[in-house]
Amino acid sequence: MKNILSIFVVLSLVIMGCEKELDYQIKIDNRLKGKDQLFLSHVNPSTGVDYTTEELAALEYDPQKEDFFTGPIDLTLAAESKLLNIEVINNNEVIETINNFTEVNGLYEATFSSTVGDLGVGIGESYPITFKFTYDNLGEDGFDYNAVLFLDFLVRDNSPNLALHKPSRASSEAYGTFAATANDGSTNSNYPNIVHTADPVGVDSWWEVDLEDIYSIRQINIYNRTDCCSELLTNYHVFISEEPFTDNSVAAIQSQPGVTDIFQTSIAGHPTKLTDINVMGRYVRIQFDSTDAQFLEIGEVEIY
Repeated sequence: MKNILSIFVVLSLVIMGCEKELDYQIKIDNRLKGKDQLFLSHVNPSTGVDYTTEELAALEYDPQKEDFFTGPIDLTLAAESKLLNIEVINNNEVIETINNFTEVNGLYEATFSSTVGDLGVGIGESYPITFKFTYDNLGEDGFDYNAVLFLDFLVRDNSPNLALHKPSRASSEAYGTFAATANDGSTNSNYPNIVHTADPVGVDSWWEVDLEDIYSIRQINIYNRTDCCSELLTNYHVFISEEPFTDNSVAAIQSQPGVTDIFQTSIAGHPTKLTDINVMGRYVRIQFDSTDAQFLEIGEVEIY
C-alpha cells in the first residue's frame, strides 16, 4: 500500500437531515468527529517511487497539496468513511466523477489518473483541481446524512526544455553570433544574444537543433530578436523529423518522408508558442523559403 499522507481539512460540515416524516432540518452528527480526514498520496514524479524522508525534507512545497509533473499524474485519494463519489473539479466544472472505491485497511481509496497534456496544463503553468468528497449514508438512526468535504490540489507542469544545450547549427553564423546561442537557456534576445545568419541569394537560411533522441514534442517556443529587425522573422517553416534532414532547401525537406511542416505567416513574438503539436521528433529546424538575401535572427528556441 502506498504511503498515505494525512491532510486535516479545517472546515464546517453542514449535514442535511431528512426525517421519515419529511420534516427537513439541519442536524450535526457527533459521529462525524474525526471524519474530516482526507488523504492524498502519490509517488515522486521525478523518480517514479515513493518520496524518501530526505526528499520530503528538501522540498519547499507540500506534495500533499501541489506537485510538479511532466506527464502522467497518478494520485491516490482516500477517506476514513464510506464515499458516495468524488468529483474532480476545475474552474467550477466537473471534469470527472469517481464512483469506484476499494477498502484498504479501513480506508476507502480511489485513484485519479491523467496527464498534464490531457488536462491542458500549459508548459510551466499551474492547474488547480478541487476534489469534492461526498460521503454515503453516515447516519443509521432514520436520517440520511450527506457530508461534503473539499480537497484542493495544484498540478504544475515541469517539463524539461528538450532543446537546452543540445547540438545546434545554422546555415551560417554572422556578425559574431553563434547557433548555440539560440538554445542556451537565455531569453535575452538583444544582439549579440541571438543567432544571425547571412546567406547569399538563393539559400534558404535555417537554424536547427538535434535533441539527441526521439521525443513526443508538445510545444515549441520561438523568441524573436527584440532590439531590432523583429519584422524579419516571418513567413518561416518549423520542420520536425525523426531522421536528419537530407537537404537544405525547403522544397526538398517538404518532400522528405516523415517530416512535419508548421508554417508561420505572422511576425514571431517573444515568444511565439506553437502548442498542441504532439509529433514525435528528434530534429527541429526553423527555415526561410526565399530567393532574396535574408537574415534569419532568433533569440531563443525552447522545445517541450
